[in-house]
Amino acid sequence: MFLLEDNVPVHRSVSVKDFSANNNVTTLEHSQQSPGLASADFCLFPYLISALKGRHLCDAIDIIKNTTEELKRLSQSGFHESIQHLYSHR
Repeated sequence: MFLLEDNVPVHRSVSVKDFSANNNVTTLEHSQQSPGLASADFCLFPYLISALKGRHLCDAIDIIKNTTEELKRLSQSGFHESIQHLYSHR
């Protein structure tokens, strides 16, 4: 089990640290260079770039619609592979 610590104070609390230690939870730290993005987002960008490549998106609504559709197509195993990739490159 992994906990992606995304700079939320509750993730650094004593109770969460105790739970993690007692339940073999691996903590992945948030990238300090990008406080506005969760580290997991960086694994999804290459997938989205590839999936949306060649499409002409006219406006923000079109971008949101197409991006949401692609993220819904991403299988649970595909998301898991993205997180594993993040873990192996930390």
